Amino acid sequence: MLQRVQTLYLFGVTVCMIVMFFLPLLGIETSQQPPTGMTVDYVIGCSFNNEFFNFIPAYLQHTLLILIVDSCALSIITIFCFKKRKLQLKLCWLNVIFLVLLYAAIAYLWITTQQNSNVTYMGAGIAIALPFIALIFNFLAMRFIKKDEALIKSMDRIR
Repeated sequence: MLQRVQTLYLFGVTVCMIVMFFLPLLGIETSQQPPTGMTVDYVIGCSFNNEFFNFIPAYLQHTLLILIVDSCALSIITIFCFKKRKLQLKLCWLNVIFLVLLYAAIAYLWITTQQNSNVTYMGAGIAIALPFIALIFNFLAMRFIKKDEALIKSMDRIR
């Protein structure tokens, strides 16, 4: 049944990951050209051809992209596994692992970029908070999936 509460929370995880896909992750000011101000690093978008991406290894760009897409796809798959609550719980735990790995990749990106000598200023974008919000939504969905499972087990005992 798609009208359950955990479906809304899993949909919230999907929305957070889709929004993160298009928002700036870091704001970076470099001492190189152009001296006009902020060069914004997106997880994906048209700024992939900026000179900033010479500082970031390609494997890290692909890692961020893969983790965001995997987390989004996994939450959509979890929504449609509503008849198999134990599988839903396992998929939610897998999504938690993906979100933690995404934060680890963002931290590694932050550290790698700060160690570059050409970077004069770094600021975090709003997209850094979105995996944390998605993680909260994921835990809330897991809580309600467990409540559904307990309700079904209690109904089976009455019969």
